[in-house]
Amino acid sequence: MRKFILFLLIGLSFSSFSQEINPEFFNKIIFSTEFNASKDTKLWPLASDEDDLLLIGNGKYIIERKNTQKDKFIFPNWSNLYPNYELNVSFTMENLISPLQNIGICFHFNKENEQGFVIEFSKSKQFRIRQIQENGLIKYISGENANNSWKKSGFLLTKGEVNDINILSSGNRIEIYINNYFSFAFETELKYQTRNFGLFTTRATKATFTRVQLLINHKDQGKYDHVTDITEDHKKTDNQIVENTNPDTEKPKETDNTNKTENTAELQTALALIVKLKNELTETQKQLENQKQITDKCKQDNVVLNEFIAKNLDNKSQTRISELEKENDALKDQIARLKTENATLKDFKAFYLNQNKEKDIVNFLYEELKKLEEKNASLSRQVEQLQNQLKSPKK
Repeated sequence: MRKFILFLLIGLSFSSFSQEINPEFFNKIIFSTEFNASKDTKLWPLASDEDDLLLIGNGKYIIERKNTQKDKFIFPNWSNLYPNYELNVSFTMENLISPLQNIGICFHFNKENEQGFVIEFSKSKQFRIRQIQENGLIKYISGENANNSWKKSGFLLTKGEVNDINILSSGNRIEIYINNYFSFAFETELKYQTRNFGLFTTRATKATFTRVQLLINHKDQGKYDHVTDITEDHKKTDNQIVENTNPDTEKPKETDNTNKTENTAELQTALALIVKLKNELTETQKQLENQKQITDKCKQDNVVLNEFIAKNLDNKSQTRISELEKENDALKDQIARLKTENATLKDFKAFYLNQNKEKDIVNFLYEELKKLEEKNASLSRQVEQLQNQLKSPKK
């Protein structure tokens, strides 16, 4: 149930800002697509070229406008003959980056001449409505000019959430709902002979749509089936009736159209498969390229690591060699000292064995020490006598 808000929204002021069309009046779905069935590939165009990439799958219609010079209008392979209707479109705005990138919906539209109304949405939670007139002239419905035509809406969702837009048309009156909130209304004096609808993206913009539905009042169903669609022959008026003066001659044409439709559907299905395979191949190439970049980086890191290890090992080896050389020199000095001490000990041993064969070495050393002490005491006395003599004055 939509929320009928009758107060002024922030940043919006319109002369006829009130809800007058009863949404419950439109209760019969005559067109529906949620982009998850094979029939959707027959209803909507698919493409993969230098200007556009149009893909359908997993409940999404992805439109990538590569052309940087011209905006893009996309129409289903279906024509609306009903003047009173409700158009429901769902989309997300996660792919909008630049303020110049907008996505939108066109309605009351002439596909052949690209004339009609367009409602656009931006990532800044704003919307505007403009009318494309003859020769491409623009009339801004939501403002007087391009600068003040953008209107703020706090009901728009920009973080990957789904926006539901409802456009109600009854007579000359148009009402806009954003996520079930009544947001804008206007009236036009023009009686549009075309009631077609479609999707819209600005140049160099990527958009994602998830649902498109058209509802009418159940009492109107079949009421306008006799009316020739203006998009097939824009010179005919709304009140012209298809005359079938020779049914027998018309039947082959119907068969031809059926064959053409089937061939077109098969081509679109094949194209969708080609586009899908191309995207998968592109994705695989990206993964391989990423793996190659990772491998190259690992190789570079390995070279740097090897150089670092080699450099550090060389430094450590040189330091260790220097330390070993110093230790070797110290050992050589120690060995030399030990050799000298060993020679002294050998001399002492020879002296001991030759002179004191029958004495214990401890006693021998004790006697030798006593001799040295006595000798030292004698020398001390001699030194003392000499010092006394030196101190005594000469006579």
